[in-house]
Amino acid sequence: MQRINENRPMENRPLGDLFGDLAADMSNLVRQEVALAKLEVTQKAKYLGRNVGYLVVGGAVAYAGMLAVIAAIIMLLDRVMPAWGAALGSDERWCRPQVLRRWPRQRAGPR
Repeated sequence: MQRINENRPMENRPLGDLFGDLAADMSNLVRQEVALAKLEVTQKAKYLGRNVGYLVVGGAVAYAGMLAVIAAIIMLLDRVMPAWGAALGSDERWCRPQVLRRWPRQRAGPR
């Protein structure tokens, strides 16, 4: 962008031209700062979106792992008590040894 009085030294330029250049430079600077802010916000939003996706996938994997561990505990408890009792493993009274000793095994056939 060519300015009208750019070839003249600063001391010889009229005050109106200097203020005009100042206004133009400030306007240009504000536009560039707004463009930079938009770019930074876009980059941060992409980074945040990707990381939220990682957290969601990690949470789903952890949830599936927790369900697998619970299923394994139920299968292990099923060896010493009926399946419906093993599924109630969160209730402490089903897991007491004296209750387990009294519980008869009720299976339809051999394992």
